[in-house]
Amino acid sequence: MWTALVAVVAVLALTAGSVVAFQYFRNSDETVALPPGMTQGTFPTAPEVAWTADPHDYMSGPTASFINPEFGSRQYLATGFLDVGDKVIAAVAKTRTDSNEVRLIALNSRTGALEWSAPSTFGGGCANGVVEGVLPCIESDFGRNPKMKSFNVHDGTVRSESNLSPNTVAISVGEGYVFTAAYGPSEGEYTLTKGSVDNPASEWSRAYSTKKCGVGSGDHYALEVSDGLVSLSGVGGVIAHTSDGSVVAEDTAWASPVPGFGAVAGICSGNTNKLTVTPTYFHASGAVAFTADASVSPTDFVASPRSDIPLIMSDGTAREHDGTVKWSTPQRDSNYAGATAVLGDVVVQRGTSSTTALDLESGSLRWETSEYLLTTSTSLVTDGANLIGITADDEIVAVSAADGSTVWSTSVIDDQESSRTKFGTAGNGFVYASNTSIAMFEPTGPPSHVPDSVSVSSGANTDSGGDQYVTKCGSAPTFTPTDIITDTGALIVTMRITATCPGGDILASDTTSISISDGAANVAAAVFDFSDSPLVLPHTTSGSSNSSASAGESVQRKFRFPIGTFWRTPDTLSGKSGGSWNKILVECVESGNASATTGVVGQHVPNAKMEATGPATPQTGDAESAAFDALRALATADSSSVSSELADRWVPQLSSKRPGLVAEGKTWNNSATLEEHLALRLKYPQVRLLWSGDWSVFSAPDFWITIAGVTFPDPDGALGWCVGNGLDRDHCYAKLVSKTHSIEGSTKTR
Repeated sequence: MWTALVAVVAVLALTAGSVVAFQYFRNSDETVALPPGMTQGTFPTAPEVAWTADPHDYMSGPTASFINPEFGSRQYLATGFLDVGDKVIAAVAKTRTDSNEVRLIALNSRTGALEWSAPSTFGGGCANGVVEGVLPCIESDFGRNPKMKSFNVHDGTVRSESNLSPNTVAISVGEGYVFTAAYGPSEGEYTLTKGSVDNPASEWSRAYSTKKCGVGSGDHYALEVSDGLVSLSGVGGVIAHTSDGSVVAEDTAWASPVPGFGAVAGICSGNTNKLTVTPTYFHASGAVAFTADASVSPTDFVASPRSDIPLIMSDGTAREHDGTVKWSTPQRDSNYAGATAVLGDVVVQRGTSSTTALDLESGSLRWETSEYLLTTSTSLVTDGANLIGITADDEIVAVSAADGSTVWSTSVIDDQESSRTKFGTAGNGFVYASNTSIAMFEPTGPPSHVPDSVSVSSGANTDSGGDQYVTKCGSAPTFTPTDIITDTGALIVTMRITATCPGGDILASDTTSISISDGAANVAAAVFDFSDSPLVLPHTTSGSSNSSASAGESVQRKFRFPIGTFWRTPDTLSGKSGGSWNKILVECVESGNASATTGVVGQHVPNAKMEATGPATPQTGDAESAAFDALRALATADSSSVSSELADRWVPQLSSKRPGLVAEGKTWNNSATLEEHLALRLKYPQVRLLWSGDWSVFSAPDFWITIAGVTFPDPDGALGWCVGNGLDRDHCYAKLVSKTHSIEGSTKTR
């Protein structure tokens, strides 16, 4: 059924029939979650096949074929696979025979090697994903004696088995739980359950009516979980809250999730001889948002950091979440068959005769191309700069999202002649699968990233509009932060960068200092090396400022400031306004040696994330004064939550430091204390900073105290936390935090 554009990329749900994506990995030790439909690496040039798999390698007989491992697809001999990060899970069966033999196989995503296989049944199948490292599957001889069998994805062993209703028609995972659906035609009702991989009904089980509006053939059931709602469609439909199974809508003609928004259902009215069906849209709360005759276009992927993505409708309109029309544009291809994608600030619509890109904000035409007819039978994927899909001529093609030009094309492998194919992301790259083979394609460029906007400087070719040459500008470009977050060891600042010269700019120095401040407070300062991958900034209308630059006049880049090069965390900074951190000032100073003074926009494939090579001087003062200011800001920001949530309770104390203290082989200062605190803050849950003079339980008034914000009724609980986290007695002990308790009895060590 119909699905909508996802508003938050971190929790993107999948459209029906799309390839499932879970934990992703890169060639380095870094693990990054990206939206479903987005490859981990980029493809600036055509890839070669990394490995292929043949079904006859896993099952004997001339009719051995790959089939979809998901439940409900095998009887149609549909092909498919599940991407679980380091493995591709497929199924092999003997087709065109009376055999019920099926095997699940797990292939290493990088090498294609078989890691495990397990017997299955032709009438069974698996859920669309994993829970707790376990893949729940249904084993059934076409409805007889169905069981849920949960496989450990690591080695294929069976974790548990559970009996299911003989009328089970669907299984899905979401929110860390397993959902199943059963249909009783004689009762005219569905039964939905929510549970664990060991007990599918451990949370709840509830029946829903389909008597009035139970339309549909029942050949296929879609059970999907998104935004706190579970939707089922097959013979009629139902929408329920995942928390307790309470009804949002039942006895509907159909139902489908609208990820990032809620759900939609066909509400029936009239009598059984003449039913009227009205598409009705529900917020995630279950409240009715609006009704509309148009459907929400299904999506291949949504790769955008924006939180206000409208619903793209089949009638050419984009609607806000209250149903009001944001913009309207004529359909340029009447044969659009559910083919919408969002990349940055662009909406891509593909049909049988053209592919069109529209501006997400206004609906205006960005570009249209018919050079390659991207078929609607398989999904598009993206690497953040290009749209990658299959043409009607069975070629894999990459089209620039910036201008619609062809970046590269390559033929699929010769033996993939089946009309049943599946194309989607897996591992670091993408997989093209048919009944006769599975082929993995690895990236040819650096790691991908979700773009804020799409422009020719995102790595796309510019053949259609001519090369855009730039020379070194005499003044530094403008850096505007659009996002500031932390990972386990650094501050990551996403910035939109715009040249101050109309003719563009190039950053190519091996010593580029970037410093950031929030008003008078230093935030971060580090040195970056652009010499290996110069940053080429496109022409601007008239040397426009970053805030007014169009999407094609700026470049977005992530900058990673490791501990020792930043002082403030995002929760201590001024708030965002208009999509940017409005009080943040960024200064850029180039020195050292430059590898280039001229360049061509799109010539250099940009790194998704720039890593600092060392610390730089802060904008004001020095590193020691910046560290003191940061410590005081953190303690001030943490004070209210400590008083309301942690005071007069036992917590683990992780550190106590003051300038001049000699411990652990060094003399501590504010900079060292801040670095230690930030390392702990980014590693353990709810770490907080105290100034000892503000609390009555410390004997000295001038120590910076780091605590973990987990509370216990007694000191032994806090000490147990220390042991469980591998911290020795010198680096973790129990402390009662209080402003009224005496020092005596407020500390316990092991």
